[in-house]
Amino acid sequence: MRKAIVTLSSAALLLGFGGTSFVEASEVNNANEMVQSAQENGSNNPDGISLENVNEQELTQFLTSVENIPDSVLEKGDKATNDYIQKENSNLTTSERGAVGCASAIGLAIASNAFSAAKIAKVKDVLKAAGGAKTFAQKLVPAYKEARKSMSKKDAAVSAVKSAGSAAGPQALSAAIGFFSVGQVYSDCFE
Repeated sequence: MRKAIVTLSSAALLLGFGGTSFVEASEVNNANEMVQSAQENGSNNPDGISLENVNEQELTQFLTSVENIPDSVLEKGDKATNDYIQKENSNLTTSERGAVGCASAIGLAIASNAFSAAKIAKVKDVLKAAGGAKTFAQKLVPAYKEARKSMSKKDAAVSAVKSAGSAAGPQALSAAIGFFSVGQVYSDCFE
């Protein structure tokens, strides 16, 4: 028991002082677990949609709503952020396959606490660095399509997010990759 406590304490200290906070490490781990769970449950089926078929306008519309979340709301924490998103995007809460599915899945990931207010703030930084939600979406879709010529869906998704958000800092970019890697978001946006 004592050895386990020492090991856990050491791990917490390493994560806390190593540049990645414990919360960030936990969220990355949760996102990875969600992607793995989604794949194990069959959501990695070839009959899913492909990002090249997603309507850029609808994706832009939702990313713009993320971009426009007031910083004052994000500063109030996850509950306030989730309440705001549910109120502002109530029309996107029904996930369906196709063009709306991707934006719906993003909304649900945020609203269901799969993504924290701190991470959303970093995603906003990526969108801003890319020139806004519209520019990000316009870069994301063709970057994914090009990457799919030589990469798996998952690797192409990561590559596309990196390409579209290349002007952002590494922590913000990591948050954006995590954002698009959350189980249903990954499935509905990239499969």
